[in-house]
Amino acid sequence: MVARLLEGFDTYSALVDGLTNWDSVTSGQSLTTGRYGGKALSATNVSDLLIKGFTGLDTWIVGCNMMTTGTGSPVFIRFYENTTLHIDILHNITTGKFDIRLNSSVITSSTNSFAFDTWHHVQVKVYCNNSGTINLRVDGSNEITFSGDTQNGQTGLINSIRMGPGGGSGTSCYLDDIFIFDTTGSTCNDIITNGEPRVESLPIVSEDSTNFTPSTGADNAAMINEIPQDGDTTYNESSTLNDIDLFTVQDLSSPIGTIYTVQPKIYARKTITGLRKLSPAIYSGSTTYIRGAGVSVNNTYSWVTSLEDVDPDTSAAWTVTGVNNMKSGYKITT
Repeated sequence: MVARLLEGFDTYSALVDGLTNWDSVTSGQSLTTGRYGGKALSATNVSDLLIKGFTGLDTWIVGCNMMTTGTGSPVFIRFYENTTLHIDILHNITTGKFDIRLNSSVITSSTNSFAFDTWHHVQVKVYCNNSGTINLRVDGSNEITFSGDTQNGQTGLINSIRMGPGGGSGTSCYLDDIFIFDTTGSTCNDIITNGEPRVESLPIVSEDSTNFTPSTGADNAAMINEIPQDGDTTYNESSTLNDIDLFTVQDLSSPIGTIYTVQPKIYARKTITGLRKLSPAIYSGSTTYIRGAGVSVNNTYSWVTSLEDVDPDTSAAWTVTGVNNMKSGYKITT
């Protein structure tokens, strides 16, 4: 799997709910309306608002929708090796261009200028090396193809990607539809050139097969079909090992081009002592696939997710028909 993170913010009732997708989320920020509806992150004067750590690699691809909303230049993507900053990207409030910096010094800038208070889709691919490369696309067009030094000492193995406006007083921006790819596999391994990708959140529509008990009534789907989630207001519950619920999800909107990855998301907690693990479940074709050995669930709510770059039934890229016919759910595995 080379899709490493997918974030649309739509499923959260508050920013803290997003902690499972990130190692750290700075408090005091807020959620606002996203580029395509749903939700986006609204942040001010925070350098490392969102932090995600990985095993170090020299090449990463990061994409997002962003809008500069303040009076400063947001430094909204940063590539770190431990505490060493290699490369970062800012939207220059003076020129309107996107600047790329090595160790905080500009090494290249976009060809064109881009308006503030307007959504832009930005993708960057960084190969961190003394003879490295950087590719930047903005709003579907190539803006930077850079070759040269992209490494600020160290080993060049980036192990932390950080996002947030930074830039000092008055700096703010919106962030939405974030994805992070690496280059280790055969899918989701390069910058996307056929359009501007987005994250679409699909709610539960109806139950397919269920073992859990709903908190009220008899419809398991009605307990978890809200976006954003509502915590303990409505829920499904079970204490039985191997119990599983599967649900039909809403069809994708139209038109749809390439589907790069699918991310089941489960918001769960336990109400008993002892170890409990939950796994995402996907029904595709005629088989139910349990994704992983399970994630430990705590007494407070957290997200259980998986990233599915290919349809497990075909081992090929997802199709619209495959996603629309898929069933999604969860299973108690421990």
